[in-house]
Amino acid sequence: MQTIGARFANGELSLQDARRAGCKACASSGGGCQFLGTAGTSQVVAEGLGLAIPHSALAPSGEPVWREISRVARASARAALNLSQKGITTREILTDKAIENAMTVHAAFGGSTNLLLHIPAIAHQAGCHIPTVDDWIRINKRVPRLVSVLPNGPVYHPTVNAFMAGGVPEVMLHLR
Repeated sequence: MQTIGARFANGELSLQDARRAGCKACASSGGGCQFLGTAGTSQVVAEGLGLAIPHSALAPSGEPVWREISRVARASARAALNLSQKGITTREILTDKAIENAMTVHAAFGGSTNLLLHIPAIAHQAGCHIPTVDDWIRINKRVPRLVSVLPNGPVYHPTVNAFMAGGVPEVMLHLR
């Protein structure tokens, strides 16, 4: 959106073209930005933690596949109800291993540095081991960077490409 405004201000886009580009950029509810910022990385980490159903992260808003993604929302709701009926709480899902899984997926995706603050906060609230700088260094030295998306590259693919290539489940398979 910021680049649309800048291009309009510089006379590179007409008001009509800027409006069309803005509507296309934000074409539907849900999904996220087409780069791996805080929101996209948080979606990836939620899958790594076991708090989101597989292949729900990086859903491509504005893409035709988005209509199919509505099944993910329904499946997520069913999964949450199922866990609740079984008496399974978030504290049972958020374990030290889940925190390490999230850090591992974060490293493989080359995720946002904001999650270096959020994951320890999640660990603290869950009563888990709070990751230290040494933990982050250990994981990032061990885990290969597998995903090449905006803004980190080296090839600047939009996150829809990571989603369409299999998303978090595919990356986890490659980490085995």
